[in-house]
Amino acid sequence: MPKFSGQETIKSDPETIWAFLMDPKRFAACAPAMKNVKVKNEREFSFEVQIMGRGIEFKAKWEDLQRPTYARQKLNGGSMLTGGAKMDNEFRISHAAGVSTVDWTSDVELSGAAKMLVSESQLRGMVNEMIQDAVTCIKGQVETQ
Repeated sequence: MPKFSGQETIKSDPETIWAFLMDPKRFAACAPAMKNVKVKNEREFSFEVQIMGRGIEFKAKWEDLQRPTYARQKLNGGSMLTGGAKMDNEFRISHAAGVSTVDWTSDVELSGAAKMLVSESQLRGMVNEMIQDAVTCIKGQVETQ
């Protein structure tokens, strides 16, 4: 299972970053692949991603929340045609001297057609690009001047 990780510094307090990460609709504005976000409750939501020309539903659940410093999320989605994907994401937020540091990890597991059609290097490229785009957007939304 490929593992991705990174660290970003954001000129904002942990509560503001936390609030942004916990709001699926605000976060989706920074992740263009996420469409039709539906919030079930404060811990669960779903969204669609276009894969092979089809809208594939993903379900997300926050498994462990320690406001405002730690969150763990599980995502699961796919179909018989496209295969599936599971993700286990963690976010750690620390703060010092007016700047917050967000450390994140993401374990990704593909199955079925998705696993056969996407190489690990292709997956790394796609995930890294999506994450960098999202981080740039998030910084623009929450950074204080």
